[in-house]
Amino acid sequence: MSNVNKPVIPAEIAELIENMRKAGVTNQEMTRVAQGHTLLPVHTDVLTSIPFDTLLAALVNGYERELTEEQRMARIKRELTSDYITHRTGMGRYDNAYEDKAYADGIERALDAVGVKIEGVNA
Repeated sequence: MSNVNKPVIPAEIAELIENMRKAGVTNQEMTRVAQGHTLLPVHTDVLTSIPFDTLLAALVNGYERELTEEQRMARIKRELTSDYITHRTGMGRYDNAYEDKAYADGIERALDAVGVKIEGVNA
């Protein structure tokens, strides 16, 4: 089961699925909601905002929540800070310390170019 496709779905849909499961709604009933064939008091427009096959994959295989813009930016900053420290200290993947420093300088310049400031990197 290592090849299971876990789709990334919006947080609003993930919350709706979780709330419906807490209320005892089955996957079959949720698919009927998505198709508009139900008496359940649920807004079908939320479930139909993603493709039906994505909904099916999410119900059967599980899902990942789509990151908010703030979460996405925080993850990017964490990764860039880690890369910057790794290469600035010469512990990167390059054999030559000069190349590591050049990589770190590139991170700094790219952040400066787009106007993003990260404490410990370029702020």
